[in-house]
Amino acid sequence: MPVPLWASGHTGHDGHEEAVGIARAFAGNPSLVVADEPVSALDVSVAAAVTGLLMDIQRQYRTTLLFISHDLSLVRYLADRVVVMYLGNIVEQGTTDDVFAPPYHPYTEALLSAVPIADTSIEKKRIILEGVLPSVVNPPKGCPFNTRCPRKIGDICETEKPPEIEASPGHTIACHIPLADLEAVEPVIVQVDKDGSTPPPEPARENAAE
Repeated sequence: MPVPLWASGHTGHDGHEEAVGIARAFAGNPSLVVADEPVSALDVSVAAAVTGLLMDIQRQYRTTLLFISHDLSLVRYLADRVVVMYLGNIVEQGTTDDVFAPPYHPYTEALLSAVPIADTSIEKKRIILEGVLPSVVNPPKGCPFNTRCPRKIGDICETEKPPEIEASPGHTIACHIPLADLEAVEPVIVQVDKDGSTPPPEPARENAAE
């Protein structure tokens, strides 16, 4: 049982049940564990301890972890691959590095703009979604995000399901916007030098053949 991993001093009654739940989930050495918002109700310090426990056990048992969360800062820390969903539809998927850098799906771009960042050397673009929040039971035709998309390009977004665009091997975006236009979108989160300037982008690297 991985319960002793919790006995490291990082305890608190708010996280004890989560720790016990994690221990039970891994007790049978499963090949897959689904963690649905496991730390969303915890304060920051307890959430960090529970997250550390989760990752320690996952590495020890080499278990595949399906982590479901709205906290993209936590997703970036934990995940190797990310799937972004809206109204039950996959709008973007790829490696963590792919999803957190342009080209983005417009919904991914909006999610990234909502990530809280305390670092003063980081600048973040703010995107406020407007429009009607559709029903999951009766989703809109065409692109599921069309009622709130700030980059909507026309009627095609309302009438036709978007194609899956391959931005790079293993990185797909479901959108009617041409890939070249998505690639031209500025990053949501950028590092700023002490003089207030933005460092130049790194030169593009060719994808290694699989």
